Amino acid sequence: MIRSLLVIIAVVALVVDGAAQRTLTVFQRSAPKGEQVLQQGAVRVNEAAVRSLVRSGERAVKMSLPMPDGADVTLSLVRTHIVAPGARQTVMTDNGPVHSALGDGLAWYRAEMPDGGVAVFTFSASGEVSGLVNTEKGRYLVGRQFRDQGSDSYVVMRDHDAPYSCGTPVESLSKQLDQLISEAHRSVKDLGERLQADDTVVIELAIEADYDLKQGFETVQRTSAYITQLVAVMSTVYEKELGVRMAISNVRIWETPNDPYPEEMGVFELLEVFVNEYRTNMTSVARDMAVFLTSRGGQGGIARTIGGICQEDGSYCAGDVLRYVSNYPTWSWDVGMMVHEIGHVCGGIHTQSCYWPQGPLDSCVASESGQCVTQDQTAPARGTIMSYCHQQKPNGGSVILEFHPLHRSVLKSFIRSAPCLGNAPQPQQCTLTGVVRDAITKQPLAGVELNIEPIEDEIYRQTPPTSGDTAVQTDGNGRFTFNGLGYGLYQIVVPAPYTTFPITLSDPTSTMGVMIADTLVQFDLVVVKGRTVELVISNDGDTTPVQINIFSDQLPGVFDYTTLPVSEAGDTAIVVRRAIPIGRYIVVPSAIGRSFTPNKVNVDVAVGEDPLLIRFESSSTLPQLTSTLALGVGDRVVIGKVPTIGLTGGMPYTMTNTTTNEVVNSGTIPDDGVVVIEGAESAAYYSIMPQVDTNQNAPYLENTWVYPEYGVTAAMYVQQPRRMPLLAREYNMSALVTGFEPLADPIILRDRSMVTPRPSEVALPFPLQISDRTFVSMSIAKNGFVVLDGEPFENWVTNPLARLENAQLIIAAFAGELNPDTSAPAPWRIAWKLYNEAPHRMIAIEWRNFTIRKFNWETGQAFDIGRFSFQIRIHESGRIDMVYDKAEELTEAVTAQAGLRGNDVLDNQAVFSLSENNLLDVRATYVPGGYSQISMLDASGMVKGLTYRWDIGATSVESDESSMIRVSPTPSADVIEIHGVEGEASVRIVDLLGQTVLSKDVQQDAARIDVQGLATGRYVLLVTSHGKSHSIPLVIRR
Repeated sequence: MIRSLLVIIAVVALVVDGAAQRTLTVFQRSAPKGEQVLQQGAVRVNEAAVRSLVRSGERAVKMSLPMPDGADVTLSLVRTHIVAPGARQTVMTDNGPVHSALGDGLAWYRAEMPDGGVAVFTFSASGEVSGLVNTEKGRYLVGRQFRDQGSDSYVVMRDHDAPYSCGTPVESLSKQLDQLISEAHRSVKDLGERLQADDTVVIELAIEADYDLKQGFETVQRTSAYITQLVAVMSTVYEKELGVRMAISNVRIWETPNDPYPEEMGVFELLEVFVNEYRTNMTSVARDMAVFLTSRGGQGGIARTIGGICQEDGSYCAGDVLRYVSNYPTWSWDVGMMVHEIGHVCGGIHTQSCYWPQGPLDSCVASESGQCVTQDQTAPARGTIMSYCHQQKPNGGSVILEFHPLHRSVLKSFIRSAPCLGNAPQPQQCTLTGVVRDAITKQPLAGVELNIEPIEDEIYRQTPPTSGDTAVQTDGNGRFTFNGLGYGLYQIVVPAPYTTFPITLSDPTSTMGVMIADTLVQFDLVVVKGRTVELVISNDGDTTPVQINIFSDQLPGVFDYTTLPVSEAGDTAIVVRRAIPIGRYIVVPSAIGRSFTPNKVNVDVAVGEDPLLIRFESSSTLPQLTSTLALGVGDRVVIGKVPTIGLTGGMPYTMTNTTTNEVVNSGTIPDDGVVVIEGAESAAYYSIMPQVDTNQNAPYLENTWVYPEYGVTAAMYVQQPRRMPLLAREYNMSALVTGFEPLADPIILRDRSMVTPRPSEVALPFPLQISDRTFVSMSIAKNGFVVLDGEPFENWVTNPLARLENAQLIIAAFAGELNPDTSAPAPWRIAWKLYNEAPHRMIAIEWRNFTIRKFNWETGQAFDIGRFSFQIRIHESGRIDMVYDKAEELTEAVTAQAGLRGNDVLDNQAVFSLSENNLLDVRATYVPGGYSQISMLDASGMVKGLTYRWDIGATSVESDESSMIRVSPTPSADVIEIHGVEGEASVRIVDLLGQTVLSKDVQQDAARIDVQGLATGRYVLLVTSHGKSHSIPLVIRR
């Protein structure tokens, strides 16, 4: 909505025309200054003074605020209004809606700080206060300390105060960026001084608060105060950064649990429910943007669009805040999250996006919209509002409540040109220029044709078209220039025969996205000259979808696939043209109920001007619904530090129907590395696996499952050299009961002040030597496992022993989809601590008070079950203990993964349950693929002090026995002897794939077993005697 300055002055009274200001005594220290800590100070609030201020509505007052360092700051507060004229609050009760004027009983004040900072306070007629003070020295939060203490007990806390130490410097923002931000602040200040001559933009927000949010704040009044203080701070940020103010036009709070937002949904799913609710039932509510707030564990926020401000279907965002108001660092996180999400709707993309012309603006997390920053290249930094640098907080990262200067340009342009706000035409005065280079030779390319167009889809909105040429050619120096662009997201289209590199087959055209955020943007392109390939599939007009599977070392991961456009009525063939780089490709088409001749084409794409023709004939297999399947096999080798993957063949393979476990096809992989299998029943599920030498190689990539009915018709297996000796399989596990004690004064990695699913990276306090490995770092995952000296896993991983990522050792104690239990008596956390002195040091990692999430796939619902606390203790000797507290009440059975994985997935030992509800009755052994879980029916299955103890060497699973079963000699060649057996025993020898290759019953000590029939390699000897199991490594060498 467009509002003039006169209206704004009438609504937001920020100027005090020389009126005298009285001094109000609101805060008083609760302890002498000497007892204050640097980061946090306890104060008491004069509730009578607060109520008096709200009643009087004074335009300006002075107030002294005791700071944590012992100093007092005098604030000259000026009254401001954060609600629009006629704004309404609606409380949804069991008896229907109850309406009132929004803001009754609340007063908002703001103060400009001498150092350029700002303070924002909300005062309530109930005597409560909340506030934020942002200064050069830091950001401070003011609010009630604990609900169960006296109502006047408050805290002044420095934001980013964290109960852990970190040596990583946080001032990673470059001097250049600091200078840009300072210059931008001066320009915004100048803008504010020009407001007398220009219109001011005000964004009116409609706020929806669900029942969960109201329950978190207990009362409607506190919920309303929280919402208005949140918007007051956000408005302060936007006014300072962009010259834009926010006003609330409507608030709806659900006091009844019968709100339209299903309890089992998270905020990311709830956004669409919220949008449908407001587009259907809330169309009469005046708004420029609608904001949904819930409190379901602090999952984060989401925006409906990027740049959809003022659009009826696009101007929406949602946030899941942390309901603990007393936890002020998380309250500040709520502010950062919501200014971030509103920034998306106003046209902002993430700072880690590869769409920024000079690369991501920071590298706190792995990049998106491309692979310009990988996970192992990330580093903590001081980020801006649209960054994810808060996820690096344990490592020294932070976020300032400021927009990056490039974001300011984009957001100002989008906001002021939005039809319901400034409605000003977007300036189209930006220039994009750069050099196109060859990906192979690195030399500039002349005569390359380029096109440009705004990106406009369901997510990205309202980037203006160019007023200049949409097609250009590079000059003799490889330079191109596009003029007449606006601010926003564009894509450069690279026509054939050139293509971006590496290629992505799923995109019908070769494009590169670029964010225009300045009047002159430099953006270089790397392309490769390929050749246009024309693919023709003659099909007599059949409209069955056809999938093309392509194998080539020119593709990332050697394999890619795409679904071809469906034939138009009357067509007798599918014809597709695509530019691809020079090289060798293997093409395998597939469709349900169709066969192809030939079933595979090997094509060498060489330099040429004419399109290269690839032709297939397609015919029906009806009434049989069959499909063509393929398996590609690759070798991964590292030359220097550069990994390469090439196709390889010559080994046997088998295809198994995973429903019936029947082998339905077998043979040998051709020398080109791709085998084609025709006539597979389309409705079945299959696994296609090569038979590799597991003594020499292990899986690097194992996408071997195919589901023809769901469009997955090709498998890919990549092997890599194994590392010897093994590690995980050298351990022996015993289940026993010891003791569980929570860690005292540990280093906190995650708690409710720092909520992120990102794994915590920790440098080990000493080099940890286990077998031939020396470990120096660990990555601690939210989902109950630790990775030593490896790449961090994705946050959704729940079965780490089955993962193929590079890691030296994975320790899983209770791996599953774990979520913090925010209702636990003791706050949830992930923490670690170092115990003892060398050579008996121990690293203990603790997960305290987590639930495990279960999914009902029939109903699509998710439930958080139980309450679990456990530790992983890594001893300097190499021993590993997994120790568990008693589980809290379970509403249904749960499963989780426990065990070890070494350098590859073939080097694993997984724990599996032998009883329905007794986690002491378990065994650990190699499990093919690493898929195995422990399970319990109710809380009695996990007793306090339950311990899984892992020792290097051959010990009894029952462990604490004086008599050990052992095998000799080892390594062995012809005959082995088993010692320590009393009476009858059953012996099994298991290979690296988990297959039993020899079994024998023995009845005496020093029993002899002939092993001449076993191939050279590594095995596990499983001995069962008197109901006890023993696991012993065995090596056959000749």
